[in-house]
Order: sequence, then structure tokens, then C-alpha cells
Amino acid sequence: MNQTKNGLGFSLLELMASIGIGGLLSIIILHLSSSQSKLFSQSDATLDISLFIKTYSRHFASPSNCLATLSGLIPTSSGTTIPVIKQDGGATIFTPSTSHNAASYFGKVSVESIALKSSSALVPRTPQTVNIAVKFYYAVNGQAQSYQRSFPISVILNESSQVINCQDDASLYARDICSQAGATMNLAYTSCSGPKLNPPSGTIASFNQSNCPPGWIIANGSGSPPTTPNLHGRYIRGRNTTSFTPLTNRDPQGDRPIGNLQSYSIGQHTHAVNAYRNNCGFHDDDDPDGSNNGNVCRRDSIINNYSPAVNFNTNSTNESIPVSIILLFCMKQ
Repeated sequence: MNQTKNGLGFSLLELMASIGIGGLLSIIILHLSSSQSKLFSQSDATLDISLFIKTYSRHFASPSNCLATLSGLIPTSSGTTIPVIKQDGGATIFTPSTSHNAASYFGKVSVESIALKSSSALVPRTPQTVNIAVKFYYAVNGQAQSYQRSFPISVILNESSQVINCQDDASLYARDICSQAGATMNLAYTSCSGPKLNPPSGTIASFNQSNCPPGWIIANGSGSPPTTPNLHGRYIRGRNTTSFTPLTNRDPQGDRPIGNLQSYSIGQHTHAVNAYRNNCGFHDDDDPDGSNNGNVCRRDSIINNYSPAVNFNTNSTNESIPVSIILLFCMKQ
């Protein structure tokens, strides 16, 4: 059967088939385009989240920036809200918001909340790792998505568990302390070595711990050689050596040799005491010496003006001491 051709040489059947194929291809292309758009949006959001974590972990690596944001906050297991991120000087540079306002956006993602979290017991005055937990919000093709990420920092807390100092993670904290000592941290951040970290034998140092570190022995008068000074319960006093010019005679006993123990003493001082004189009169009897000559002055039982008792501080001890705190003295072997 002959098929009617149009002016371009196509039959009606061929024309309808080509239109159908074109429509199908359009649907496929539209679907792929939508999927590709969705993929790019998710990828962009993931990139922005990673960039936020990288940016602000570096921000918190600065002790001054970190402290400006976290000072006084208490890390908790559920997370303590960090209302704003500040920089050194106190200026606010980022504000999270659950309403997703313009100030809360970082690229294509909104930061809903930032919190200070701790997963372990808090120890005062000791560097410890806590986490900055961030909750993100973003939309992909109109569908709301949420995501959480965190990064570690090292903080120091007071006895009330409030942040009083901080830095980035514990490894960077250790690296900076090592660097300040003029030494070098290994790549694994497990050891710090250098000439300034090797004090000579006989060096005395105090430690905020119960035992001396490796290579040190407790300064209790033992050890050989050299023998340690016995610093149990003792204060250390700088030597008043005559080799210094000008000589400062701050030690009353002068230039004492190394290891000399100064005995307990109380410096000269005065006390103000109120005293009263008893009334004296002529008495013809009851003189203590039995003479009955009336020449003895004794307390008048009627007037009763005798010196009052002197009260001593109830907090007194058997030594004169300043305010003190206990540390462990050790000597380098």
C-alpha cells in the first residue's frame, strides 16, 4: 500500500513516530536534568558544611577568638548553647538561628544551633577535649534537610567547670606548648623533644601531680648521686650569695651554702596591750608576807580593776606560715 508523503518526503506514520520519540527524549532529558540539579544542590550543601567546619575550627584555634566566644560557658553532655561566635575584642561575626534568617546562612546552608558538648567527666585546671557541635539546615528541591557535624577543641576549666582558656584540639595545644618551650613535636603528636627540654642533672622543679615524671626523683633527701635536698614540707629560699653586686642582705644569716636548712624563728615584732593598774591602799592585815604592815599592794576585791586576759587567734598553729599551696618537688637525675 502506498503511503501518502508530505512535502518533505515523510509519511504520516513516520512523522508521528518521530514526534513520539522526540517527546520521550524530552521526558528523559527533563528527568536527568532534575536529578542532576538535585545532585548539584546536595553537593553544594555538603561543600558549604565542610567549609564552615574548616573555617570555624581555624577560628577556634586562636585562643583569643575561642575565649571571646566560650568564656564562662560550661560544657555539658547534652550541649550548652553558644549564642554567637565572637572574635578577639568581642565583636560578633556569626549568629545561628532556627528561623533561618540571612545572618545564619553560610553559603547555601543555614546554621540552626551551635553547642559546647563534653562526653567525659570535667576536670578543672587540666587541658581536656570537648566538642563544638553544629546543626545545619538546607533545602534540596524544596525539601528540608538537616545535618550535624562537630569538631574538637581543647579547653581549660575552673573549679566551677567554666571555660577559662581554650585552643583548638589537644594535639595543637600540645604542639604550641612544645613550640613555646623551644622544642619540636613529632608528626604523631606523641612526644616533644629538644635541647631546652633536657635540664641538667640536679635541676629542681615543682609538679602538680602525685609522682615525679620519668627521669626525675622526689626531693626527699635520698638519691645517689647527687643526693636530693629534703624539701618535704619546706619552702625554698634564694641564696643570698656575696657574688651578686650589689649585695642584697635579705637573708639575716647571710650567704648560706646550698642545701643549708634554716631553723624556725619569729621575727621581732610588737603587740599593743591594754593594761590597768590596781587600786592600792593601806591594809592592816592579810598581807601575804604575814607582816600586817599594810605595805603590800594587792587587788581590791570591790573595785576589781585588774588587767583583762589576752586573747590569742584561735587559728594559730605551731609555726608562722604564709598562704601556701602544695606541689611536689622533684630533682632531675
